[in-house]
Amino acid sequence: RLATALGVAQMVRWLAVLVIAIGCGGQKRVHAPGEVWLAKIVVKGNRSIPEDDLVPGLALDRALRDGERVDPYQLGLDTKRIKGAYTRMGFFEAKVDSRIDRQDNAETVVFTIVEGPRATARVFVSDLPPELPEAYVLDKLELQEGAPFDYELYEDGKEAIKLLVEEQGYPVVDLEESV
Repeated sequence: RLATALGVAQMVRWLAVLVIAIGCGGQKRVHAPGEVWLAKIVVKGNRSIPEDDLVPGLALDRALRDGERVDPYQLGLDTKRIKGAYTRMGFFEAKVDSRIDRQDNAETVVFTIVEGPRATARVFVSDLPPELPEAYVLDKLELQEGAPFDYELYEDGKEAIKLLVEEQGYPVVDLEESV
């Protein structure tokens, strides 16, 4: 029994060493002469959303990790993704431009952001059931009057209002909403 237990323990150690060796064995890709690749992604002008929140969701981030070249179509989509992130935060006038800088065969993608002003929330409700005071409903919303606009809080607020009205016994709730 002891010999079997020692054999299992030794096998587990070797398996752990093998997993670590495989996991750490990744090498930086070697590029063939003349091959173009994405070397870096740079974000300029982003004051409100950190680069660490913007870049990981981009298709170009995968191209960077995989040592591939920039796909202009993906660059266009990623530019729109960054613009969308700013729109969801209430920067409706944000402008996002992108370009590819090239030094020898290494490409650098540069996103330049002009955030513009952030919208503030105007929160009001009307046509509530009589047993549901407006002040009570407004107090339950996370997005408050005059606060910086946040689309996620806006969506959560719509669901909260529907739930409050449904709790009063109204099975169908139609919201008229606008941003």
